[in-house]
Amino acid sequence: MADPGFPEHVKQPYVRDTLKSWCWVRSRIELYWEMCERMGPDKALEELATVDERVKIFEGGTRRRSSASKRMSPEDMLRRWEAHALNLANALGLTPLALAKLGKDIAAGQRDLASYWAEIEKQ
Repeated sequence: MADPGFPEHVKQPYVRDTLKSWCWVRSRIELYWEMCERMGPDKALEELATVDERVKIFEGGTRRRSSASKRMSPEDMLRRWEAHALNLANALGLTPLALAKLGKDIAAGQRDLASYWAEIEKQ
């Protein structure tokens, strides 16, 4: 955060946890990108599904138990992490739109404060 190009509002201590989360998510995204590139497009889009079936035969009948599990493809996981990172970036004001909204809110607050002081001076 010593970088002079880093936004001032993000350097505040109350933002630290959200910023750490955003950094952690960004690192996960980098790992998934590398993994997807190594796997190739076909393998990265492939979901993993497993089915386990157990049959127990006993006097009087048969009992079957099956369980299935499905794991998301790396590409889908990458999309989820990117959506999460975007939500955190918006919360931190790191996207252009979020920064514009933050600037608008700050300007509105300063305007309200200025009108408050003007009212006090009139009295």
